Amino acid sequence: MKPEAMSDKAELPWQKRAFYLLAAFLLTALIAVFGLDILVRVIAPQPGNMRWLVPDARYGHVMRADADEHYAFAGTDFVMEVKTNSLGLRDKELKPRLKNEPTVVFMGDSVTFGHGLNVDQRFDTLLGSMIAQAGLSFRLINTGVNAWGTLQETRWVSDHFKILEPDIIVLTFTGNDPSDDAYFLKKGQSFDVVRFPGKRWLRDHSHLYRLVTHYAFVVYHSFAVSRQSRTEPDAPIDRQSGSVITEAEWNSTKEILRSFRDEFRAYNPNSVILIQPAAPKENHIAAHLRAFADELGFVFIDMAPRVRDVPAEDLRLPYDGHWSPRMHAISAEAIFDALKRLAGPSTGQNP
Repeated sequence: MKPEAMSDKAELPWQKRAFYLLAAFLLTALIAVFGLDILVRVIAPQPGNMRWLVPDARYGHVMRADADEHYAFAGTDFVMEVKTNSLGLRDKELKPRLKNEPTVVFMGDSVTFGHGLNVDQRFDTLLGSMIAQAGLSFRLINTGVNAWGTLQETRWVSDHFKILEPDIIVLTFTGNDPSDDAYFLKKGQSFDVVRFPGKRWLRDHSHLYRLVTHYAFVVYHSFAVSRQSRTEPDAPIDRQSGSVITEAEWNSTKEILRSFRDEFRAYNPNSVILIQPAAPKENHIAAHLRAFADELGFVFIDMAPRVRDVPAEDLRLPYDGHWSPRMHAISAEAIFDALKRLAGPSTGQNP
């Protein structure tokens, strides 16, 4: 038999050849991706997913009720314990309101939530210890949720006035709140969501996927900030969040707060709202919040004198960038002083 005939007889149909080539390519790509994922796990391990957050039509997202998660911070031995109550709050179950015991509700995003530390180091817990030692009586409730803006925070609290029974609101305002509000008003959701089969598995198990999506967000955010800065060159950039805050966004957030104030007063005519900046060294944010307080009748908590001589690195967690235990302690002291002034000279009965 001629060699040419043997070659012709052994040749596979083109469909099978294409199939084998595609299978070989996919297998090679899978091995390469798997190898890259192992490399990322070793060299640049990524933080886990915040599985306690779930989508919600009214608030964009909420925390799961009765969640019990352990969130490891990459590159450290610290593991944050996240336990939520039946309302989906990172707090104990609500205790019954006692007679002449004012209720203080803390509103905010990841700073109020206490991202990067455990509840015993959070400012409302420290505040509770100060209140008890001073012989005062306040009922404290923390409603902080990661990545909420002012609109979501105020909407959730106003929807739950009858359950929370607040007398005093303490709002911790972060520099990306106005842009979060603008995004939520425009999109009706907290984040851009791209759904595809296997996404949840990738988020839960692939460090490479989380690395790629993180840097994709960083690039997109930098592009958006650059574009907005060109459009409004005088708008300040909040260094904490890396967000541009335009006057239009400030005004929109102010109207959200005005509406919330009116709802709160309608529910409780003796209501009080305190507002503190998450970045007290950012003068432009403090100036806006002070103006808000003057116009809307809020109590502005000025932490600038308390942090003036504290190195910036001591106010942030080294592995995350959120408030350090020291910053939480400073906030607790500032709120405690404000509550004492509201409570009067001897008791915590009538703020």
